[in-house]
Amino acid sequence: MAKQSGLGDNLYVGGYDLSGDVRSLSAIGGGPAAGSGRRTGNSETREKESHAQKSEQEKSVEEMTLSDKQKLFARLVPRLIDRAHELGYEVTFGDFFRDQRSHGKLGVKKAYGNAFSCHKIRLAADLNLFLDGKYLTKTEDHRELGEWWEAQHPLCCWGGRFDDGNHYSLTHEGMK
Repeated sequence: MAKQSGLGDNLYVGGYDLSGDVRSLSAIGGGPAAGSGRRTGNSETREKESHAQKSEQEKSVEEMTLSDKQKLFARLVPRLIDRAHELGYEVTFGDFFRDQRSHGKLGVKKAYGNAFSCHKIRLAADLNLFLDGKYLTKTEDHRELGEWWEAQHPLCCWGGRFDDGNHYSLTHEGMK
């Protein structure tokens, strides 16, 4: 039997193919334990990534595209969940994305929910809160978390303002 060495086929770390390249092991770095959690790369690449992120954050609300808002929402939702835990709640997920095959295209009401729902454009999340094992169903149960959410960014909207307490979203073209 011939000796086999290397790292095997299709070994990807941080998006890089390290298959068969034992020397690459010494170049692996980063991750949550190392600090930033970003891929290591040359300084020019890191500078471009930093500039792109900074530019996105500096855009005014009016300049933000749907994609910009979706990225912002994806950054803010983990903070929302962390905040819920800090307040003593446990969380499960309700609706996040509502696929057009089940719910209709934007502007079409095919199932439950609003025809112009931010769930259809990946800008809304329904969170289920639990306290001491009890599922909290009232809008008022979400008030503290909802008001905290609204303070995170000018686009953050809490559904408690329209009797949908477990709804957390970013506004887009008048949709909440």
